[in-house]
Amino acid sequence: MSNIAKNTALIMTLGVLCKVLGFARDIVLSSLYGVKGYGGIYLAISNIPDIIFALIGTCIITTFIPMHYEIKNKDGEERAKSFLNNIFNIAIIVSLLITLFGMIFPDVIVKIFAMGLKANQFKIAVNFTQILMIGGFFTGISGVITAFLNINEEFVVPSIVSMPFNIIVIISMFLSIKTSPYVMVIGTTIGFISKFMIQLIYAYKKGYRYKFKIDLKDKYLIKMMILLAPILIGVAVNQINTAVDNSMATGFGVESVASLSYANKLNSFIMGIFTVSLTSVIYPSLSKLLVDKNKEGFVSIITKSINLVIIFILPISAGAIILSKPIVSMLFERGMFDNNATQMTALALSGYSIGMIAYSLRDILSKIFYSLKDTKTPMINGIIAVVLNIVMDIYFSKIFGYVGLTLATSISSIICIITLFISLYRKAGYFGQDKIFSTLIKSLISAVIMSFIVLFIYNNLANLINIKIINLGISISVGGIVYLGVMYILKVDELNMILEIAEKYKEKIILNIKQEKSDLL
Repeated sequence: MSNIAKNTALIMTLGVLCKVLGFARDIVLSSLYGVKGYGGIYLAISNIPDIIFALIGTCIITTFIPMHYEIKNKDGEERAKSFLNNIFNIAIIVSLLITLFGMIFPDVIVKIFAMGLKANQFKIAVNFTQILMIGGFFTGISGVITAFLNINEEFVVPSIVSMPFNIIVIISMFLSIKTSPYVMVIGTTIGFISKFMIQLIYAYKKGYRYKFKIDLKDKYLIKMMILLAPILIGVAVNQINTAVDNSMATGFGVESVASLSYANKLNSFIMGIFTVSLTSVIYPSLSKLLVDKNKEGFVSIITKSINLVIIFILPISAGAIILSKPIVSMLFERGMFDNNATQMTALALSGYSIGMIAYSLRDILSKIFYSLKDTKTPMINGIIAVVLNIVMDIYFSKIFGYVGLTLATSISSIICIITLFISLYRKAGYFGQDKIFSTLIKSLISAVIMSFIVLFIYNNLANLINIKIINLGISISVGGIVYLGVMYILKVDELNMILEIAEKYKEKIILNIKQEKSDLL
């Protein structure tokens, strides 16, 4: 578990840098365009490649990794490499067909993902979509390369490819103000292409060699396809819910879509830094442990992984709820992003943050089921989640407007995560649920105490210091110390593991500094 924790810590560190750039991109967009006009349309449309094509990539990664270990174990390394190229070529064909459909019939795509746009907005969205579909193609096929890098224990490169993407998009945004909004869309497409090319270069360095091969009768391909269909539904829950929310939000105006988008990006920031980092590291390990029939190691990873998510996400979720307005104001309120936009986005952030722990745990639990080669359970759970979300969207949006969409997403996610835990118990028996429940209760107690103290400090500081970043910084820092202190008093096991890793990194840094000083002397 120590290697998993270290790899996760490394990817989290790199993830922070990437997400900071991602925030810089969002801040630039909000400042230049606000939540209206081209800015709102871009936000409503720009995530389409991720929603459509990222599903292909995610499904490939999820099904290919355990299949690779099975092939390698039974038929050897060369057979596994041949299978990789077979999957890559099929992914190219599928992604190409979807791209062509999107470019020929972009109006169909826009009607699905942004059904409430006005006539003039719809026309612009159609043009944006045609351009973005090109970038989507490269997003679709990059999943195979990411899977190859992961099985070769290269987690760093896939986690940093968003850096050049964000830089390219930021540059294109500034250029678009002086030229045309379409420059921003073209820049986004170029950014998608760069993410794929960087991974491909590193894959070649790791030994990947492309060969044209398509064998639709491959027994492992057939086996993978059987797994793929339910996984497609299972992993699509977040994307489908986001698409449904955005599409329904267009009925409240593009300002609502933009507010939901910025709030969702803030939630994704948290999940991208920690949860996605953790799942990308543990999934290959879970698959390998099952192949090796190491039940004890398998249960240990499940318990510690879930507990780490709980420990990290719960206080952040609580903080995002109680400090939503100052957080949004500090990050986005400048230029065209006014106080009204801040208020709208803050309400959406609070709504999404209620279910933050559920979104995070769903990704972990789904990966556990996939490693057990059970794709049916996450699929059924995913269908229930989507149906619940749509029903609740309709109900809550009538009462709370666009904010009701965020509440529906959170509540449906919490319900479905409970059913997933019940299903895991029926499937695997003991998976450390007593330790997980204990950590959950202790984390909840710590988060509640932290929340009261943070609110007290922030409200009192606001009367003394009228600088938001300082107020937030002090409040969050004190809150973090309080949370860790209460967790330490309550004796949470995983906290000791985190502190040990931090101490080792500290010792390593001190050792490097001493070494550099001795070299200079």
